[in-house]
Amino acid sequence: MENKAGKRARDAKAIGVRLRLMRKALELTQEEFVKPVGMTQGAYAQYEGGHRKPSVLLACAIVDAYEEETGVDLDFIYSGDMGAIRLGFAEKMFPRKVE
Repeated sequence: MENKAGKRARDAKAIGVRLRLMRKALELTQEEFVKPVGMTQGAYAQYEGGHRKPSVLLACAIVDAYEEETGVDLDFIYSGDMGAIRLGFAEKMFPRKVE
């Protein structure tokens, strides 16, 4: 059975992966991505690197900054639920390889 600290670390890593996928699909640097959110690149790197889990307030700020363009919502950031993601943006995050 996994302890709470282990689950939080796993959750933080998964959230970091989703934030990175989102940022890369937007073709932004970390600094450009967090500018509308009002935080530094160094602080953001802790979240994207999976070292810290973003607060709900920070996640809401990210959603507010990019929801219209991407469809990203809190469910995607915290759980990976892609129900609200715009199809074109999902394809940028997860491009298909054509053989």
